[in-house]
Amino acid sequence: IDPKHYMAISMSYKIPVLHGLIDRQTIKEVIASPSFDRDSFEREYESKWSGSMKGSAVDKSTMNKIRKIVQSDWHNKAKDEEFYVVSADMAKDGTANTAVVVIKVTPRDYNFLYQIVNAFTVDSTDYLVVSNELKLAVKNYEARLLVYDANGIGAAIRDWLNKESVYNGEIMPGLGIINPPKDSAKDVKKYHPKDTICYEVKASTGRLAGEINQLFFSRLKSGTIKMLIPTKFALAKFGAKASFNKKPATERKRLLRPYQFCDKLEEELLNLELVDVKDGATQVLKVVRRNSKIEKDFFSAFSYGVYVAHHQYEIKYYTKKKQGNAADYIMYG
Repeated sequence: IDPKHYMAISMSYKIPVLHGLIDRQTIKEVIASPSFDRDSFEREYESKWSGSMKGSAVDKSTMNKIRKIVQSDWHNKAKDEEFYVVSADMAKDGTANTAVVVIKVTPRDYNFLYQIVNAFTVDSTDYLVVSNELKLAVKNYEARLLVYDANGIGAAIRDWLNKESVYNGEIMPGLGIINPPKDSAKDVKKYHPKDTICYEVKASTGRLAGEINQLFFSRLKSGTIKMLIPTKFALAKFGAKASFNKKPATERKRLLRPYQFCDKLEEELLNLELVDVKDGATQVLKVVRRNSKIEKDFFSAFSYGVYVAHHQYEIKYYTKKKQGNAADYIMYG
């Protein structure tokens, strides 16, 4: 479509295995898995188009591999080039809660690692309350990005984030909007670039939703997405420490809550099916809930955060880092 700027290269899994980017044992486990699907394997590991995607988005063995983060973060603990992203799926009705994930992003040699280090809900549909909680999270983690779902009435959060507010007697500064809609751009307050961190996502359906899903699940399969360990493991690990057991019950519950929300995220992921559908002339990857009673709020928040961080930071990071010798890009077998 645009050969001066883009090209696509596909390959078999054998070349990255040869160069140590994929472990041989991983391939053996995928092939030996009871849920092994030839079509899926050819798409993911051999770059062969073999029909529409179908079936469960994630299986339990995958979840076991990605739930490895032991310690949650409650404030900024970033080292070197690490940074945080706060991402939210907004409450849409009187009973819904806003789901929020805190993602620690770690640049590595070939890709970013995206780790959920905290998660919580804002149990209110009052957007003044929601915006103050989001601003507080941004402050605590010194976040570089605040990503939120701006579909429907979710767009109303923009006005609250964009202006100064008061929270528990403390002044909460306004935040700049990176990508305001054209018809609202003139009404949005401008801030210093370091405070212009809010990014709106409108992706309930269509091509953008397909791009977000495609990126998220490809990253999940490649091992660049991690989550907090299951609550039962966290309880066993922390319960063995005297310092944890001496804390008040309310404090112990608070410390375990991020793990419980990651349990909920796992439930959401296991409930999703991938469907390849057409949007006009374009194929898009759609997620469908098997059980409609299980929401996908935390999944949406997580996938939005990964997508925006990828486009706002990851692409630019490696474009800048890898300028120079074309031989640096080449693997061979």
